Amino acid sequence: MRVSLQWLRDYVAVEAAPEDLAARLTMAGLEVERTQRLGDATGVLVAQVLAARKHPDAEKLTIVTVEAGSGPAEVVCGAPNVPAPGGKVAWAPPGARLPTLGLVESRKIRGLVSPGMLCAEDELGLSDDHVGIIHLPADAPVGTDALAELRDVVFEINVTTNRPDCLGHLGIAREVAALFELPLRRPPTAVREEGGPVLDEARVSVQDRAACPRYIARVLERVQMGPSPAWVQRRLRAVGVRAISNVVDATNYVLYELGQPLHAFDLDRLIGQVIVVRRAQAGERMQTLDGVERALEPSDLLIADGKRAVAVAGVMGGVESEVSPSTRRILLESAYFDPYTVRRTAKRLGLHTEASHRFERGVDPNDGVASASLRCAALLCEWAGAKLRAGAIDVYPQRVPAREITLERAAVRRLLGVDVPPSEMARLLRPLGLDVVERETGIFARVPTFRPDLARSVDLTEEVARRLGYDRLPATLPLTARAPAASGDPMAERARDTLGACGLDEAITYGFTSLEKLAALGLSEQDPRARPVRMRNPLREETAALRTTLLPGLLSALKLNLDRGNLDTRLFEIGTVFLAREGEPLPEERRTAGVMMAGSREVWLAPAEPLDFFDLKGVAERLFERLGVPAPAWTLAPGLAPMHPGVAARVGSFGWAGEVHPDVRARFGIEAPCFFLEIDLESLSPPGPAQLVPLPRHPHILRDLSCFLDVAVPAAEVPACVRAVGEPLLIDVRVREDYRDPARVPAGKKSMLFTMTYRAADRTLTDEEATQAHERIVKHLVARLGISPR
Repeated sequence: MRVSLQWLRDYVAVEAAPEDLAARLTMAGLEVERTQRLGDATGVLVAQVLAARKHPDAEKLTIVTVEAGSGPAEVVCGAPNVPAPGGKVAWAPPGARLPTLGLVESRKIRGLVSPGMLCAEDELGLSDDHVGIIHLPADAPVGTDALAELRDVVFEINVTTNRPDCLGHLGIAREVAALFELPLRRPPTAVREEGGPVLDEARVSVQDRAACPRYIARVLERVQMGPSPAWVQRRLRAVGVRAISNVVDATNYVLYELGQPLHAFDLDRLIGQVIVVRRAQAGERMQTLDGVERALEPSDLLIADGKRAVAVAGVMGGVESEVSPSTRRILLESAYFDPYTVRRTAKRLGLHTEASHRFERGVDPNDGVASASLRCAALLCEWAGAKLRAGAIDVYPQRVPAREITLERAAVRRLLGVDVPPSEMARLLRPLGLDVVERETGIFARVPTFRPDLARSVDLTEEVARRLGYDRLPATLPLTARAPAASGDPMAERARDTLGACGLDEAITYGFTSLEKLAALGLSEQDPRARPVRMRNPLREETAALRTTLLPGLLSALKLNLDRGNLDTRLFEIGTVFLAREGEPLPEERRTAGVMMAGSREVWLAPAEPLDFFDLKGVAERLFERLGVPAPAWTLAPGLAPMHPGVAARVGSFGWAGEVHPDVRARFGIEAPCFFLEIDLESLSPPGPAQLVPLPRHPHILRDLSCFLDVAVPAAEVPACVRAVGEPLLIDVRVREDYRDPARVPAGKKSMLFTMTYRAADRTLTDEEATQAHERIVKHLVARLGISPR
């Protein structure tokens, strides 16, 4: 939101430098993103026009004789709006400095020397307007600083969604008054009622009181349409609003002043002079003020007259009832609309207006709605010569009460780490508009309805911290530090502990993803992961669908780390994926573990080596061991998307792993190789209690098997075949070597080395017993797999 310092000072007499004010607001939670100075020119004088004549050699140029206290001067001007003699203009004589043009000097224009120039608003840095030169008020003293009343500072403030009270200058002024301990001046709302009762001219019917708890209508007659005062137009331009007419400008002025949207209807264009607040009918359409015909739905809240819709409530008015130069009677609307209803309609129609921006966050249904109605009526009487009918139609069957919150001193001490006496809490909160009563153990506060964000005691604690100053809170140890509660899922908790113990960092990514990221995985149309559940009204494209795999989120997290120089990244996530179910409105939710690894592994007294698939496999084996899962089979899966066809495997019936395909990496902007593992934890049996296994009392015997094996036979098939023998003395078998030098290995073969461990539980095993057991296994492998022992 753009805030004018000149406008702000109408309500609080703050004299602080703009930079100091911006810093104080930012530290109070209202971040000032930019400070812009308007009228940052020097040496520009108020000059009176004495005469004007056409340039003899240029039809579009005018020679204007001006007087600024040091004698007449003839200035060449190209603007079409030179005022008549007696008018006041802004003259930049030689030596003046303009923000856009720099130092002003005399220069020859079509044979005549012009001592400086007459200035437009853009040349003075007041706005982007270059239609013509600026006309100054008739009472501006000749020879004085022309920008004395025009200079301003505009702050661009990032008002968070929970602070709708700060979407008007008065709300910001309240914060400034509290920060600098200054009195707050509210704008005057007194207005004279001159006509008969308003009910003689208009009626209001609110059919949906849940969506419109309050609606105030006032009627103004004898309206004289025209431009608003110049100072009003300048203020509106300063906050980014184009001046239109005195009536429209009055509603906009109050919106930016009090934060309450208003709308002015041409009463004579309302059929039946009636306002009906209702839901849209099936198939109903209307044309909004932007000239677009809108298809309406029954969920949309409308403002209608006796026959048709004339406005989308809280969003935008319609062309059928807009004010025009012929308007003489106005129905002025000030209302409170349900934030959810306005948000849904504005989102569906793609209409984000200044009105919907405020209604979506919640305006003040009590003083805010009433004060804005009176304030705008007073401005219309002043600027448009309008006459206000007596009374107002105020449909407000059930008043929205103020919240009542108790804040204990101990609670503040526990959350902030400092002790704040009740008297100090009351002193800090009262300038914000809260009615505070001090108690022995804390305070009792009645929260005005213009602060919908203050709903609980912790909200008041945050206000206390904000008023104290976040930068002034001392660093303290938490008074009640404790470990986070377990999730209640033993499989997920044990997986989290195990992966963390393996040196991986936990990542938490969104449960939503974009359709673009899912498409980047290159999944086939038959793959369930390629058919996500889509959101009906996503907040943005990045959250358009529920994720079907953890891979997109972890790839994005990896990209973020790599971009910041963290080249050795090892991440894991325990999260839920959502798979669509045929004919079911809700997806199937699966608790899943994902691992993402990239970079290098450290080697003792040697250069680091790049990570590979077996680093990932080692993490997986450790995970299965801690989860009590029997070692699953790792099956090569060349067609497994989105993995590299040469480095992809299915892990039992519950997971998949491999190197991410280079094309997929490229779509995510990742150059370095990375490896990914995903395990469906829902498919695993919950881990049982830990079992105590006694240490072996007898030694083991090792036997190696070196053999030739067909290259088509996976190495994992050999241990599986060995265990299938059922040899009771065998306790372990491991792959030690895979050698494929064509100079030493027959074609179509690979040389493998396996180590087998034998042990007897009740005695010391002899070499002869181990040899016999080993020979039985070798014989079985020869018969089953066709190995050739070396």
